[in-house]
Amino acid sequence: MILFFGHRRLFACRELGIKVKALIIDVESDYDLIEAMIAENEDREDISPWERGQNICFWEDKGILSREEICKLLGKTSGLISKLKKLASLEDATIKALGDPRELALSTGIELIQQIHRSEADRVREVLQIVANSDEEDTNRRAKQVIGYLRGGKKPNRQQGQKIINDDGLHLATLTKQGNQVLVRFQPTLSEDKINKLVQMFPAMWSDIEAK
Repeated sequence: MILFFGHRRLFACRELGIKVKALIIDVESDYDLIEAMIAENEDREDISPWERGQNICFWEDKGILSREEICKLLGKTSGLISKLKKLASLEDATIKALGDPRELALSTGIELIQQIHRSEADRVREVLQIVANSDEEDTNRRAKQVIGYLRGGKKPNRQQGQKIINDDGLHLATLTKQGNQVLVRFQPTLSEDKINKLVQMFPAMWSDIEAK
């Protein structure tokens, strides 16, 4: 007996000591097996466009399914399949700057990829670095920042934040210069006592930022 899908859920249940029932199905061909796997995946309400694109790339590029078969199994048009594949082609450097690609909306992702392709490589690397160091945590808003900067928008006036890290490498806070002000963002897990100790260190840190 072979487990074809549900590996992570089975592992999680075993770790938690939860008993599960196996659903045994008979398949006559690889196509039937893939059809069952797709049906199982499509039942997930949280499957993202990026994940779906990754699957499509694997099926089509490996010659497992034709474009026509994929369209039929997913109930999608060939044009939409192409867009999902394009979204899945995001490079690692872009994903690293944006965050979790599973949160990226399809329309935003496609617009981002098109703008990256229109821009010079050096400019793209510069903008990705700016966004990677920003305080924005939402993947889609980060993607829209990249799109805006690549279209000719100005760089943020705010400089890259200076992180305060203890001897164990733990990130405690970030100091960021914005105009004539210095903004302080403490990590939410810090106690009041640690925050007070950090405040006493700010004059020296201010001097370092002024020098930048």
